[in-house]
Amino acid sequence: MERRQHYLFTHKYLRDLFHQNPNLFFEQMRSEQGGTYLAQFWQNTAEEFELDNLDIVDATGLNIDYREAADYGLVIILLPPPRISPEACFIGVWANYSNAYRGRDSFRYFTLELKEDVDSVSSQLGESETHMLCEWTADSKHLNSGEIGPTLSGFVRAIEALVMPQDDSKDALDSDRRTQYLYKSNHEFKPITTEQAPISHNNTATVFDGMFKPPTISIQANPVKIAGSGCCEVTPDGLRIQGFKQTAQLGSTQLAIAFLVVFFIGHFIGGMIGWGMKAAGVGLLYSASKGQGTDHKGEKIDLLIPWENVAKASFNKASDVVTIQVANFEFRRSTTRKVNCFFTHLSIPMDC
Repeated sequence: MERRQHYLFTHKYLRDLFHQNPNLFFEQMRSEQGGTYLAQFWQNTAEEFELDNLDIVDATGLNIDYREAADYGLVIILLPPPRISPEACFIGVWANYSNAYRGRDSFRYFTLELKEDVDSVSSQLGESETHMLCEWTADSKHLNSGEIGPTLSGFVRAIEALVMPQDDSKDALDSDRRTQYLYKSNHEFKPITTEQAPISHNNTATVFDGMFKPPTISIQANPVKIAGSGCCEVTPDGLRIQGFKQTAQLGSTQLAIAFLVVFFIGHFIGGMIGWGMKAAGVGLLYSASKGQGTDHKGEKIDLLIPWENVAKASFNKASDVVTIQVANFEFRRSTTRKVNCFFTHLSIPMDC
């Protein structure tokens, strides 16, 4: 069988890449570097499956379109003209923004495939319903939703009918209206291959959403901790953090009095015991000032950090911690002072 690159790209390589990390794949495809990634993935397919010249397909026609409506997004990958069933003319990656980090139903992978070998010219002109709307699920099931014509508008409408609630049907997908990227437009991802892990130091996937215990938001030199379990939600407008601000175990006056009492008693006693009491006083001051409060103790925190304020993100493999540096963000509305802060939490996604 010739032309294997076309089939393997849609039904093997890209499908598996998508299901490894749907969110990362979606963000790569709709970013300004989407075309670069796509071309790299096309080349990776030939290299990974060690295809010979008979199996290589010209990439002419490979392109990306992007549509949005309400709380949904659809990345459409336009493929080189198909000739042999089940080659596809389109791939559609659907995302529900509100639930984008809460389960597999938030992302879906559709294809528009040739039903049987046909004249590629007539099929592209939409002269007959020779294509099948199909879907690859996360558990590798290949679902068939029926025949439609090979037009981009028909493909979009067919996906809408499958995934959009009835009350959203009036808000058709709009190619001219786009929300902000979840990453800054100049955020550089390196093209990934199936051999690379979904998350690496150079490829920071969106693992922000879920439970964390506890995070730290550092405003300049003053840390603000959120007690116990909190919730972090990725939204189109920014990173939303909810929890409770920890209060210090002792107030500043109480800390000063306690430290002086322990220090002078230690100085009076002298010797090793005295030095031990002085060290204990320093330890008391340090631990109490770090805000070791209890869950739901202190001021309630509800932050929305806009994506344009996310300066950089890094991933620590050893501790499974993501650190997000936030620049020029006003922590309190009552102040106009611009600050830098860091947001850190465990990178294990869970439902809030």
